[in-house]
Amino acid sequence: MKKIILRFVALGCACVLAGLLYTQFKPYSFSYTLESEHFSFYYTKADKSSIDQIRDRLEENYGRIVQDLAPPSMPKVKVRIYPNLADFHKEIDRKDAGNWLVGIAESNDEMRMVSPNDPESGQSFESILKVAVHEFTHVVTFNLTAYPSPSVNWLYESIACYEAGQFTDPKDVVHLSGGRYPTLAQLNSGSGNLNIYSVGYVMIEYIRDTWGMSAVRELITSSGNLPAVLGKTAEEFEKGWQDYVQAKYLNPKKQS
Repeated sequence: MKKIILRFVALGCACVLAGLLYTQFKPYSFSYTLESEHFSFYYTKADKSSIDQIRDRLEENYGRIVQDLAPPSMPKVKVRIYPNLADFHKEIDRKDAGNWLVGIAESNDEMRMVSPNDPESGQSFESILKVAVHEFTHVVTFNLTAYPSPSVNWLYESIACYEAGQFTDPKDVVHLSGGRYPTLAQLNSGSGNLNIYSVGYVMIEYIRDTWGMSAVRELITSSGNLPAVLGKTAEEFEKGWQDYVQAKYLNPKKQS
């Protein structure tokens, strides 16, 4: 009899544990799906009115980004759109993240984002659409390099900012207008008040205008090997970029 009771107790504990695990790891319930040429969308009622705009923005940018970075192949990309920040942060296990975190690329065929209709994000509808393109660029990067190196995070974030059109005029960046340029190491670590999202667009613009977009792809596939791809040390690259910013944005020569 005692063995039978113990078996029931063990079975009960197992059922409780299984229930807890299911509750913790069960997939998020999306009510709607939409298929487009290059994407599979999973979303809720919150985005019934905006899913076409999200789809169109990603499809409109797809060809250009893939042409710029030229991955050997591209799978169809899953896009999971959460109705609010709380659900999104819970699903990516970042419950303590601030409202700046509204999108993430998880692999070479999946990205997640917050609904552009969520007021908690504190961002505009247009800003979230740019985040969608930013995260898709990361997905493309994953198809170029299976193991992105944290040591060149500045490069990955810069190309994502560039392709998403997240441009910040250097005149509006206090550090740059004050002549305090960051090093790549500082941008990579996110230290200080000046982060890569403020200058990433212009860094890729500098590479594009000096060496061409093919050099951006080569930098990604070489894990940011500046000497091998551009023939520049980190210090030389930093100086060249500073001169570029000065000449184009901060102290441009007046046209006669």
